[in-house]
Amino acid sequence: MLLLIPGPVTTDARVKAAMAQDYAPWDNDFRHTYRQVCDGVLRAAQGAPDEHAALALPGCGHFAVEAAIRTFVPPGGRLLAPSTGAYAARLQRLAGDAGRIAVPLPVGATERVDPQAVAAALERDPSLTHLALVYSETGSGICHDVPELARIAHALGRRVIVDAVSAFGALPLDLGSLPAVDAVVLTANKCLEGLPGAAFVVARRDRLEAAHGNAGSWSLDLADIYQHTLQPNAGPRFTPPAPTLAALAVALDLYHEEGRVARLARYTANMRALYDGIGALGLTPY
Repeated sequence: MLLLIPGPVTTDARVKAAMAQDYAPWDNDFRHTYRQVCDGVLRAAQGAPDEHAALALPGCGHFAVEAAIRTFVPPGGRLLAPSTGAYAARLQRLAGDAGRIAVPLPVGATERVDPQAVAAALERDPSLTHLALVYSETGSGICHDVPELARIAHALGRRVIVDAVSAFGALPLDLGSLPAVDAVVLTANKCLEGLPGAAFVVARRDRLEAAHGNAGSWSLDLADIYQHTLQPNAGPRFTPPAPTLAALAVALDLYHEEGRVARLARYTANMRALYDGIGALGLTPY
């Protein structure tokens, strides 16, 4: 089947082939694959190995978004969450159900987040410790200037959580140049062109060390996951989606071979072909 949707995406035959076998997730061979995948994700995020860690969770991106909020925003904490669309609304709900307070910032359905509005909102309310952003809203296709917004938050002494699920691997993201970012959330099945079932958070090591006791959930405690990765010959804490991770190891090799810029150029060419076809039908995209 050819998938013409935002994600999951059509995958390479070599990625599919990696799913077609059984894996023993606690064996040394798979532990190596697990660490290889996390290293590949960290490399794609342009994180510094001594400053950042890529942490894997089973499940969809929402699991990782909730884990990031629970880990880095303490219970009762407040975060500014621009209302950019359906995934921002889900982020706000995840925060609220986790006992955090998400303060919405209105954003037009076809508009990008206004950096000045973010700065003004943060300056008005010093109790807002975090800015939570969706990089690319899947429903609208609108991409927001996360690097610029993160720099504004940094200048105002605030931290940042980024839902980059629909952007990671294609749109620019250099964690090494964004010290305010506590966490970036991504999944295997979007621009990395892997398969569904695995989510990741790339986070700062110092912030993980400082986040013990926040999560209120063992399964979603990134600080605990991080401590587990520090053990000799570390593997996953709990039974992982081993075939999905094995397939992602192949997908990451293909990703790094192609490169982010080339992948974005390929996606952009596809987008232009789609827009040309829409125009030929007499339709006007917003």
